[in-house]
Amino acid sequence: MNLGWIEASLRYAGRFSVREKVPYQEMFGVSEATVSRHQARAAEIIGNICGEDVFERTPKGRLVRGHLLLKNDVALPKADIFDRVPSMERWLEDALGERHFGSFEISRATPDPHVLRVLIRAIQDQHVVTLQYQSRSGESERPLSPYVLVRVAGRLHLRGYDHAKNDMRDFVLTRILRVRPSHDAEDLFVPQENDREWQRRVRVIIRDKRDDQGRVRPGVQRDYSLDESGTRVVQVREAVAPYLVDDREDGFESPVVISKEHSETG
Repeated sequence: MNLGWIEASLRYAGRFSVREKVPYQEMFGVSEATVSRHQARAAEIIGNICGEDVFERTPKGRLVRGHLLLKNDVALPKADIFDRVPSMERWLEDALGERHFGSFEISRATPDPHVLRVLIRAIQDQHVVTLQYQSRSGESERPLSPYVLVRVAGRLHLRGYDHAKNDMRDFVLTRILRVRPSHDAEDLFVPQENDREWQRRVRVIIRDKRDDQGRVRPGVQRDYSLDESGTRVVQVREAVAPYLVDDREDGFESPVVISKEHSETG
């Protein structure tokens, strides 16, 4: 069952009705009867957690039009009820389609599928691989114990133990030219538990820069969920914190320039 998608429908649309059932049926390849069974199961579990009066019902106690319609004053728990609840943007893409939902960003390149396949097997089976890597300073080859893929700042990273540097390092997946299992018997896999920066959590502080009078700007406050002082503190893994903080070291320059060019129409 994909009850997490039904929960997302209730969280983001307040209902699981015909408009939501159609994409659900198409995405998961199930029949109308199966959708009805999944709906009934979701309603039962949510009712046990939130109370039997969580959904709109007829005077006879039946669901209105056979759909799940949240009552206006109902608030679902902050924590997800089911597993695999899609993110808001993923659900919007699934449920509304490109006609009613647009997502636009300058995306990075997609990692080579072959590279990804080898890395996933290495992570799951815990064996050392040899990377041919293209950094900004040049190309190098190094043995690595990979253990986690991380999406941060718009691209996928690989984190693992770099046997050549004797340290934990991050690698951008699209910069990996080639990867193969290592056949060097001396390269013993170094597990994730040895990565102190991955195990530790640090605080990242988000602050509003405030207006000319030093006041917190309400729009920024709402956009970033800041408190009354214009601040929000989040806990993140120490290893990924540098990618989230926009204070760069002296001399940092973006590797690309993005500018707007007027185009002809008609």
